[in-house]
Amino acid sequence: MPERFTETMRAASEVGWSHAVQHRFVNELFAGAVPDAVMARYLIQDHRFLDSFLILLGAALASADTFAARLRFGRFIGMVSAEENTYFLRAFEALGVTETRRAAGGRARPRLFALRRIEEEGVQ
Repeated sequence: MPERFTETMRAASEVGWSHAVQHRFVNELFAGAVPDAVMARYLIQDHRFLDSFLILLGAALASADTFAARLRFGRFIGMVSAEENTYFLRAFEALGVTETRRAAGGRARPRLFALRRIEEEGVQ
């Protein structure tokens, strides 16, 4: 039986995949050992990414060439902006992250930068 597409893709990116899933942040996340300050910084970064992702999805919706495609993008935008966003809002409340703190610093930078920064600076 032929290999599944996902298995082919994982094998092709094994080095990057292994580096990502063995990253200190990921290990601490699964162990429940990420300090609140580090988790707050990560969630702020991820929430900023969500904002940029919604801009991208809006552009895809606006340029979709069929009604069916626009409905599909619209549904996905609704899901991401509701369920995904409420997770962030609950987490920010639990961690005491204010709107002012979330707004400071501008738009999202690539996630790789954020993970490298956490790795270089260590757990604070």
